[in-house]
Amino acid sequence: STQSTGENMLSHLLQARPTDPTRECLEYLSIREHHAVPLQCGVQKYAWGKVGSSSAVAKWKESGDPDFILEPNSPYAELWIGTHPSLPSKVAVTGQLLQEYIKKFPDSLGEKHLSTFGPNIPYLFKILSIGKALSIQAHPDKALAAQLHARDPSNYPDPNHKPELVIALTDFLALCCFRPLSQISQFLSQVPEFAALVNYGSEENLIQQVEKASTNPSQESVILRKLFTKIMTCPTEQVHACARQLLARLSTSCQRTLEDQTFMQLMSEFPEDIGCFQVYVLNLVPLKAGEGLYLAANEPHAYLKGDAVEIMACSDNVVRAGLTPKFKDVRVLCDMLTYSTSSLNDSHFTVNQQGPVTNYRPPPHITDFRISRIHLVPNKSGWETSNVVLATSSAIILCVVGSASLEVNKDHVKHVMSVVAGRSYYFWLGTHLKFFEPMEECIVFLAEGNI
Repeated sequence: STQSTGENMLSHLLQARPTDPTRECLEYLSIREHHAVPLQCGVQKYAWGKVGSSSAVAKWKESGDPDFILEPNSPYAELWIGTHPSLPSKVAVTGQLLQEYIKKFPDSLGEKHLSTFGPNIPYLFKILSIGKALSIQAHPDKALAAQLHARDPSNYPDPNHKPELVIALTDFLALCCFRPLSQISQFLSQVPEFAALVNYGSEENLIQQVEKASTNPSQESVILRKLFTKIMTCPTEQVHACARQLLARLSTSCQRTLEDQTFMQLMSEFPEDIGCFQVYVLNLVPLKAGEGLYLAANEPHAYLKGDAVEIMACSDNVVRAGLTPKFKDVRVLCDMLTYSTSSLNDSHFTVNQQGPVTNYRPPPHITDFRISRIHLVPNKSGWETSNVVLATSSAIILCVVGSASLEVNKDHVKHVMSVVAGRSYYFWLGTHLKFFEPMEECIVFLAEGNI
């Protein structure tokens, strides 16, 4: 079940570490023959990451890298797989940058990929292990990204857009996209401290405007923009006062909604931060293992807890405005958002219950990435094997749970290898992959360009 997968994920991680010289020799031969290119990936120690061995990121890194030393008191937030210059992956054994390997072997990508993206991996593939909330944020489209990068390259390190897709590995909680105005209006009537924040210092009754606009779709985006901007630019002393009052009331209440509980949790992580009130403005979305969310450019969101796979266009641009000690760009965030209450409708993915493969696809115009989840289960008819043909793009795979055998067929030359939790590989265009003989439950993610 997806629940058992989430609960037992860390216990499934194999602790085998690739120190066997025979294995390293086989990996080198695999690289030479282009069967499979084993990768060594870096980790980011952001403050919101889970600490030490409680972090799935640290466990995967330890399982796949013999030189990694786990620091028990350090946060391990993200594992990065790809060619982004901030933390590029390397070819294991040789130490060559994956980017340099691809430039040396552009045929691994194919003509269609090269004509679209050049000799580059157009996506960034990550594992997240969230100990406390990420910031209230959005990612720019290409036009805005170019402007922000030109104006402030230290905070916006590249000119690329950053649509993204997140898939839960354990129970996961996210804030994303605006709620319907009818729901926000209901919270304004039920949570007086939230209402006091919205109406503070205003000559116009914004609460009444929200209520009226909830039945008038033509006014939706205008009122949402006014509401969100008012909240995010409210004077600090008023934010602190309303936050303290709400926390005090909820602390003695016997009836708390999920939003109330989440507000209290955020207050413990970021005391009196304006971002805590976004639980009443943005959709609060719990995900089970295997469920996913697609987030387009200019959509507000924050991941709050859990472990997940994430894939995005190859960018590290983030516009932040709350729940973070990092640089905040409140005015840019307020100006860039779509202010739509329907964005969540078509962005939710569920697990395929009829077979081992679940495909997660962004809209067709997002060509940078797509990703598949391959879930192998021993002795379950039709779930013991899975075949994949890389017909349009190269691919990167990462095993996150268990182990299985993998037959790699490239140019009619076959090679059988093992995939185990914590290890990732790069495969050429035109490769046939057959996953089989899982010794236990095995989950592999396969990322590729959406072309």
